[in-house]
Amino acid sequence: MSFLLHLLRPGDLLVDVGANIGSYTILATKVCHANAVAFEPDPDAAKTLRRNILVNGVGHLTEVHEVALGSFDGEVALTLGLDTMNHVTAPGNQLARTVPLKCLDDFSGAAHPTMIKLDVEGFEEEVLKGASRVLGSPELLAVQSELLTPFIEKTLGAFGFEPIFYEPFERRLSRSSFGYKMSNTLFLRDEQAVAERVIAAPARDIFGKRI
Repeated sequence: MSFLLHLLRPGDLLVDVGANIGSYTILATKVCHANAVAFEPDPDAAKTLRRNILVNGVGHLTEVHEVALGSFDGEVALTLGLDTMNHVTAPGNQLARTVPLKCLDDFSGAAHPTMIKLDVEGFEEEVLKGASRVLGSPELLAVQSELLTPFIEKTLGAFGFEPIFYEPFERRLSRSSFGYKMSNTLFLRDEQAVAERVIAAPARDIFGKRI
């Protein structure tokens, strides 16, 4: 989240895949004054996401799509009642509901993002299979993925992205870990441009610390 706060500027675009209730979307729009396109297939989470957008007064900067993203247009089964852990599951699962499935490349409003946040509980590879045009956009500087697999690394590498670590308090990028426990992997393209952005970003107050 600190990386997002330092990277995004007004006029930039975050594509939030697996937005849930909108933590990343709200930071991007309310704090950075960037635009956001949020994808959240769970109706309950999407309802709260829309409420959070309304409460924060960022509806003019935000577009919400209540669909799952994948490698084809159709439908998939999504688990129920698992909050942030809801995920695509096998057809016929009695603890699931059917939701629409689309490709990221189908959404013109998401065609030229500055950053993609990808958190879909194991379905990340399928999302990337349907996102080749978006991944090739020259405006895209960063992809943050919760899941890291050889397929994800190879796919993003084909578009010029490399895994990079970020130290938010010193605003440093590195090919080596800073020792933090990581729950997401950051992939960057044009490391120099990203480094210049994060250094120049205004300071933020987070839980009593200035970053």
